[in-house]
Amino acid sequence: MDVSVVDMTVFVQALEVSEVEVLEVVPVVVDAVVMVVVVTLLVVLVVAVDVLVALVVVFVVEVAVVLVELLVVTVVAVEVLVALVVVFVMELAVGLVVVSLV
Repeated sequence: MDVSVVDMTVFVQALEVSEVEVLEVVPVVVDAVVMVVVVTLLVVLVVAVDVLVALVVVFVVEVAVVLVELLVVTVVAVEVLVALVVVFVMELAVGLVVVSLV
C-alpha cells in the first residue's frame, strides 16, 4: 500500500512539473503558430501580387499585339486601295489612248 501511495505522489509531482513546463511552453508555441500564420499569409500575398503582375503584363502584351495587328490590317487595306486607284487610273489612261487613236 505504501508503494502505491509513493507512486501516486511521484505521479502527482510529475504532473505538477508538467503543468509548469506547459505553462512555460504555451507562449512559445503560440508565438510559433502566429509566426507560421503570418509567414504563410505573406507568402500568399506575394504569390497573389506576382500573379496579378503577370496577368497585367499578359494583358498589356495582348493589347499591344492586337494594336499591331490592327495597324498591319490598316496598312494592307491602304495598299489595296492604292493599288485599286492605280489600276483604275491606268485603265482610264488606256481607255483615253484607245479613244484618241480611234
